[in-house]
Amino acid sequence: MEALCGALAAGQPFQLLIADSHMPEMDGFTLVEKIQQTPDPVRTLVIMMLRYGDLWRDAARCRKLGIAVHLTKPIRRAELRKAILTALNPGVAAPPGPKGTAARVPEDRAAAA
Repeated sequence: MEALCGALAAGQPFQLLIADSHMPEMDGFTLVEKIQQTPDPVRTLVIMMLRYGDLWRDAARCRKLGIAVHLTKPIRRAELRKAILTALNPGVAAPPGPKGTAARVPEDRAAAA
């Protein structure tokens, strides 16, 4: 959170944030919620990494928070690359990769950070 605020204050906000739904101290969902509660949130795309066992509940939470893309761990390099391209280029087809790894949220729900 400090890094995000520091980058915003320096006029160089993060374009993309990759978070884990199960981080120590603060999980990725709490981080996104805190970012969205800031007085003047900047538009930062979020990719959330989810655990398979929590997939259905956490995928719904991603949609509710407007998270751009979510992936299920373990994540392969090609899957992450495709997710990044999808998040940064909405409406542009990402190069072929493993099936069923990234979920898009409608563009009007892009994550605020």
